[in-house]
Amino acid sequence: VQQTFTHSNTGTPSGCVVVYRRTSSELPQPSNEEWSRHRLGAIVKRRAVPIPIQEYKEQRWAVLCYDPCDSESDCYVTANPDDRAVAKAKFICSQNRTCVRKNTPSRSNYDLDQEGDEGNVTDLFVLTYANSGYFKGLKELTASLLYWAPHVKVVIYNLGLHHSQIAQAKSWTNVIEVAWRNGIPATFPQHVRDSPKKYAWKPVAIYETLLKYKKVLVFDAGSVIRGPLDPLEKILENTGNFLVWGQDADMMHKAHEGMFSWFNYTKETFIGGPHYSGNTQGFLYPSTYFDKIVVPMRKCALDPICISPPESGLANHRYDQTALSILSYGVDVMAQPHTEYLAAGRKQVNSDPFKPSFKVVWTARQSSNEYSNPNLISTI
Repeated sequence: VQQTFTHSNTGTPSGCVVVYRRTSSELPQPSNEEWSRHRLGAIVKRRAVPIPIQEYKEQRWAVLCYDPCDSESDCYVTANPDDRAVAKAKFICSQNRTCVRKNTPSRSNYDLDQEGDEGNVTDLFVLTYANSGYFKGLKELTASLLYWAPHVKVVIYNLGLHHSQIAQAKSWTNVIEVAWRNGIPATFPQHVRDSPKKYAWKPVAIYETLLKYKKVLVFDAGSVIRGPLDPLEKILENTGNFLVWGQDADMMHKAHEGMFSWFNYTKETFIGGPHYSGNTQGFLYPSTYFDKIVVPMRKCALDPICISPPESGLANHRYDQTALSILSYGVDVMAQPHTEYLAAGRKQVNSDPFKPSFKVVWTARQSSNEYSNPNLISTI
């Protein structure tokens, strides 16, 4: 449960929320006064540190303050100033002391009935990836994107597709590129190439795609789009990131202590929450989130000691998701999740696939075929 707080003098959002973890006990929850008394100065001091849970073990709650800033310098980017994209990614410290993008409205507004060169323009790209076993899901995702966001181009990373599947994917009208034509390149370290289930390839693919295409949403090939991407793109455009929570309520159960050590944290004192989801994410380049999440996440992925520490496995570690989560919970990052747009089951989306759902992304795990079924609709 989240409760948003506002500045008392202006009524504007403070960027802070109290996050309650529901348990079966009758343990007390914080009052507004308790929250104000114990929080560690996230708004005034910029360092958005959650309430130290270890001091209040009887209360399953914490304070998270997102995108905190005191001045424009707190919203810096470190990208090459000669890059023309820098001028398009100016961030400022807003009135409610959060970093927002300056005077650059999203260009994703479009009318499905008025496709053409006039209007319906976007600079948004979608990154996805698949091996031969996920080709069915890849086709459905791409078809759903063509239906709901025909203006968006798709970049596919080849993780083991058959040659015939690659040829078919390249023929889809909204696919702009099939990267890694021969699979994960031999130039990458062995652990990246030989252990795909450790997902070291994913941060590398995200990094590469952002450098080339600047504004990117990332979806697993098993997911399906169930409405226009406008709300996601606007969040991405205005904040520099789009992230969601998913899969668990507490990342600590599947986050190996070796990765915390690699990032100079101690697992016992690290304050996090649910894992950020690796199957739905997005970033702008250049932006603070590229610098503070994407770059170090790629560096971690290229080091086997970080991405897959000794004695780690699927039972105690989520690999790229854990890296994403550690970085996103960093005290100078605190990326705000937008899980309200994520559907985990069919019952959470419109029963009619051709009517928009508020939950735009459904993690269908290849259980959908409405958009790629030629008997229902021909989009690819």
